[in-house]
Amino acid sequence: MHCWRIFWAAVLLIFGGTAVARTYTVEDLLRTEDLGALAFDPQDRWLVYERQESFLHMSRFDMLARAAVLRSRLYRVDLRAPFRAIPLLPDTHPGTILYGFSPAGSHLAVGRLMGERWQLGIVTMATGAVRWLDLSPDYHPFHVTLRWISDARLVVIACASGQRPWWLRTDSLPADRLPPRWAATRSGKAPAVTAIGSGRFRGTGDRLAENRLVLVEAASGDATVLATGHFLAMAVAPDRDHVALIEQGEAAPLPQDRAVGLIDMPFRQRLSLYDLRHRTIWRPCADCDVQGVVQWSGEGRSLAFVARRAAEDWPAARPFRLDIERRSLTRLDGHGIVPAIAEFPDGSARMPFAWRGSDILLFGRPALNPEGRTEWYRLRENGTAQPLTAALPEVAAELARVGRCQAAMRTADGPWCLDGPQPRPMQEPGKGFIDTIARLRLFSGEGGGPGQIERVETSPSGDIKAVRLLAADGTKSLIVAMAGRTALIDRLNLHLRNVQPAQARPISYRLPGGGRASGWLYLPPGAAAGRQYPLVVIPYPGQINGERPPAGQGLASARFHTNAQILAGGGYAVLLPGLPSGAAASDPIPAFVEEVDRAVIAAVATGAVDPDRIALWGHSFGGYAAAAIASRSCRYASVIASAGVYDLGSVPGIFGPTLRLAPELALPIGSQFAWAETGQARLGVPPWIDPAAYVAASPFYRAGHITAPMLIIAADRDPSPMQQAEQLFSALYRQDKDAQLLTYWGEGHVVGSPANVRDLYARVFAWLADTMNRPRKAPCGQHGSPPAGLARRAPNVPSG
Repeated sequence: MHCWRIFWAAVLLIFGGTAVARTYTVEDLLRTEDLGALAFDPQDRWLVYERQESFLHMSRFDMLARAAVLRSRLYRVDLRAPFRAIPLLPDTHPGTILYGFSPAGSHLAVGRLMGERWQLGIVTMATGAVRWLDLSPDYHPFHVTLRWISDARLVVIACASGQRPWWLRTDSLPADRLPPRWAATRSGKAPAVTAIGSGRFRGTGDRLAENRLVLVEAASGDATVLATGHFLAMAVAPDRDHVALIEQGEAAPLPQDRAVGLIDMPFRQRLSLYDLRHRTIWRPCADCDVQGVVQWSGEGRSLAFVARRAAEDWPAARPFRLDIERRSLTRLDGHGIVPAIAEFPDGSARMPFAWRGSDILLFGRPALNPEGRTEWYRLRENGTAQPLTAALPEVAAELARVGRCQAAMRTADGPWCLDGPQPRPMQEPGKGFIDTIARLRLFSGEGGGPGQIERVETSPSGDIKAVRLLAADGTKSLIVAMAGRTALIDRLNLHLRNVQPAQARPISYRLPGGGRASGWLYLPPGAAAGRQYPLVVIPYPGQINGERPPAGQGLASARFHTNAQILAGGGYAVLLPGLPSGAAASDPIPAFVEEVDRAVIAAVATGAVDPDRIALWGHSFGGYAAAAIASRSCRYASVIASAGVYDLGSVPGIFGPTLRLAPELALPIGSQFAWAETGQARLGVPPWIDPAAYVAASPFYRAGHITAPMLIIAADRDPSPMQQAEQLFSALYRQDKDAQLLTYWGEGHVVGSPANVRDLYARVFAWLADTMNRPRKAPCGQHGSPPAGLARRAPNVPSG
């Protein structure tokens, strides 16, 4: 108990204190810090964590999507003494991440970005010395590409000589590849061409350069190439005798008799098994297209995966079990359970499964009831299937190890452990901390809310906890707690201590279908009672709000686009409506149009919003929604659409500004059709089957109905094609309507270079100030008809 009293004394110091309040600005956004990955060594001696420094400290600003690497600096904490964080390496710039500890904790593998070079380093923890190798380990936040097999050796998927991992170079492909190709054309001495094929010509073009499976000696840095191939990920057996490798195979055709989904990847994935004892490689299922990850059983003698074979489609995929010693492969389709395809927040689709002892847990449905609810089933070795979650009100597709539970499932009712014969409820990690914070009512800043625990991570022994705390003022803290000692390790975002956040108020409203939805209304800090503020509505179809304000709009969220805190700091009220129906773009009038209207009515009813000064600002799919709403409503005095798509028929098949330069990496043809057919647009079919549906859902073809001034924001490296922004702007220009087009060069889906971010918000504020205070050009309901000279040429213009 004594250590927890010390813990909460430290917490009170963290969350307490007052200062002269000010509002949140763009400069606060750019200075945001965060905590990245964290690792305990297996012996509970060391803690190493990634401290993500201010965005202003990055070495380059054309890779915002890779900021987690560009901002990262490693710190270590001696858990025996003196409990102080010190830099792990003498880096002068951030850009170093951790891969993992060796089994005894004596060494740590790290990676760093130095200019255009990505290097593997091995740190000796006792001395802090680091050996940098002439080796570029592959890196991907969702793939395992490096594992220790002893305290002296590790296996690494290494990139081709001199190349960065593709995940770290896609953003810079235009800068890397366009100039030499232009130079080749200018010289006339070498062709500058890419070639790709379909059907019989599907193998046309360059293939991804082969990489290597490498065995590295930690003491000397000597590297031995074990195998070459197109390796994507690995899984080392618990006994460390075998490595399962996922390889990129040939290009995969898209389905012809169903809509394309996220499960339809551009390349097949093959399984290889490398024997570290005998230095041999084995491909146990040459015609298996492996879906997602592979998993070893606890003793390391069996391997499980889900795959389709030969010409099978994904609905025919089944789990497989590979016995390593017998070299026998068994297809588990006798249990009567069909794997379910689940989509995850990272944009991937997988068929989830996990080991439980010698049995396999599968997320699926009975083959005899394909419309039934998906459940977790235990596939027994005797051929029977035991439903594990049928009695629970909700089932989640993802399992994780939490504490002593090997298969923990998190739902709205809390976590459940599926290790036993029946699910058992688990206590939330850190639940006691959360309750204590609630009792202490720890506040930060005028009108602030209680602090919260972001994450609790436990050491291998279970005796030490690393607690990440987020205060209401955006400051973050890392605390380590163990028997007899609790220490404050680090504090971040101290520049936010005197920032007064926007006032977040929940609102509720009835949906057109009869249900209810919730939204969040942010008012400027210190908002005066009885005053009506101009309102900016930020729509995003599919958004579902909870009982707490959206985490992505907090002071520490590092949200570069549609930032409610910046807008509120500038004197605007901001509405984040819940739009649970999603897109349904195939409907004559998308449901989100009226859902946003209901939310706005509820916001106006609070008395804090000026009903005559309401604007829309949508980003990405929200940019599409903003333009679609503007073409069907004249409630809004101003509209901003950033990084949106406006002609849905041209979305499928656009390669994008980066991957069109490197088709060998993976062209997004399938993912673009998946977005249109089964994803956010939900149009169900490709454009040539129902072109009218695509036209009806596209704001470009409804540009004649847009009456509000529109600010359109685009970027040349955005996968949402900037040509569509130019297309929508041109439609408004053709009609001499008030509009501006901003194009940011060198930027991607989110504008992130500091000078560009400052410019964007300055222009947004200037635009809102100008357009929200002018009288409307057209009264509500007057959309106008085509001019007489064009009317006979436009018989099919969208109505409504």
